[in-house]
Amino acid sequence: MSETLCIRCGSDLKPNAYCELCRQPLAFKCSACDYTTEEKVHSDCRNVELFGSKN
Repeated sequence: MSETLCIRCGSDLKPNAYCELCRQPLAFKCSACDYTTEEKVHSDCRNVELFGSKN
């Protein structure tokens, strides 16, 4: 994900929540003002959760 700077204050964003399947960041939190981004959904991971593996 390309989010690196806070939209409120411009400080660095740190990963705050991770995808259980791929372990990539889903949400970020500002290191200065505690702003938290909305949680993103990885469509590929969501599809696996809904429909299961194709093995």
